Order: sequence, then structure tokens, then C-alpha cells
Amino acid sequence: MVLKVVAIIMVIRLLPILVLIFQDVQVIDDLLKTDWYSSLALFGRKNVPNWLQIPLSAVNLFHLQLFAGLVTGLRYLTDKTTRNLALISYGCGTLLWWLVLMYVQVSMG
Repeated sequence: MVLKVVAIIMVIRLLPILVLIFQDVQVIDDLLKTDWYSSLALFGRKNVPNWLQIPLSAVNLFHLQLFAGLVTGLRYLTDKTTRNLALISYGCGTLLWWLVLMYVQVSMG
């Protein structure tokens, strides 16, 4: 189920690349700082402290679609207790990953 959901999200994720073809991209930093679909775009990268940029950029439309796909797939395939455990473990893993990235960003500087 995870591979099916990730494959669908990968195809959807190619759509912003098509938008970048028509944008004025000068350096690779322009590509790394494209956050049109994230909650960071609502606040602006310059208005947010550095340590908060990772979680805000990670909460985006694609991540929400991935989570919704996993919930739907798990609802279809498993019973309630297994689904809850899988969603809790996915949420904890994602939270730990964000914390590690925030630590690295703050410590490196």
C-alpha cells in the first residue's frame, strides 16, 4: 500500500517541476527554496526563524496527500488497532526526522 501511495505522490510531485520550466531559475538555490505548496509559503521564509523553517516546509500538500493515502489504504487493509499503531509510528517517525533536521540546522547554523 505504501508503495502505491508513494508512486502516486511521485507523479503528482512532478507537476511543480513543470511550473519551474517557466520560472526564472538562475541557481540551484532557487529550486531548493521553492515552497509554494507548504505552510512556509503562507508565512514567508524571511518572517520565520531558521529552526522553524523545516517543519513548516514539511507540512505541505504532498505530505498531507501521502498521509491521507496511507490512512485510506490502512483503513481498507487492516483493522482499527493495527491502523492506529501504524499511524502513530508514522507520525512519531516523521516528528523525530523533523527534530533531527531542526537540530542539524540550528547547530550548523
